[in-house]
Amino acid sequence: MDKLTLKATGNVFIGTDIHGCLDLLFEKLISMKFDPEKDIFVCGGDLIDRGPKSNKVLKLLRKKWFYSVMGNHDKFALDALTHGDKYEREEAGYNWMANGGTWYAELNEANRIDVDQLIKDEVSKLPYIIEIETLSGQRVGIAHANLPFNAWKNDWSKIPDSLTKNQKQFITWDRGLAQEAAWYSKHDPERLTSSEFVVDGIDHIYYGHTPFKRPVTIGNQTFIDTKAFKTNNLTIIKLD
Repeated sequence: MDKLTLKATGNVFIGTDIHGCLDLLFEKLISMKFDPEKDIFVCGGDLIDRGPKSNKVLKLLRKKWFYSVMGNHDKFALDALTHGDKYEREEAGYNWMANGGTWYAELNEANRIDVDQLIKDEVSKLPYIIEIETLSGQRVGIAHANLPFNAWKNDWSKIPDSLTKNQKQFITWDRGLAQEAAWYSKHDPERLTSSEFVVDGIDHIYYGHTPFKRPVTIGNQTFIDTKAFKTNNLTIIKLD
């Protein structure tokens, strides 16, 4: 399932690019009065690598209150450990280790077996897009890096349930919109509110992948990765 739809029964908390920073995540959620009995946390991907507790962040996928889309780091791990093609598996493994995946090699045998199971059972099932209907009736979308709206005529309702390989690659890697947001933030801030960047059929969309010092909104799309593993600043948005 490439696209997951959720209907909230409590508050919705959105963050992204946790990168193994489990303690920071819990600290932030506690300070925001997150209630795991009724609230949900939705991550914009990149659960693992670079931070100190990647294997323990992966275990959150077993919790009923925790959801995530696929990030490029999550996909590295998935392909490195499960891809059927030997060449692509080895290439993904090299890229994973070069981009923060060395924690996996340092695990003891029991923890490595558990991570293998988590990758197989949980990461393999991560959607690339999540849509949430909040208690207040807002419809909010989440993806890791960007969405190829040029193919969908800037309309959320045209996103298919099944995505092509190229669309998945775009969703987990593309920085085009983020680069536009960064440029206009510096040189022409008024352009950030232009209707050309507003996606129809959805109230708001949140992305990670490209880090900013603070969240940046362009149209009705917001980048919220603030590079928590390096800055100790994990941005979390609370939706009622």
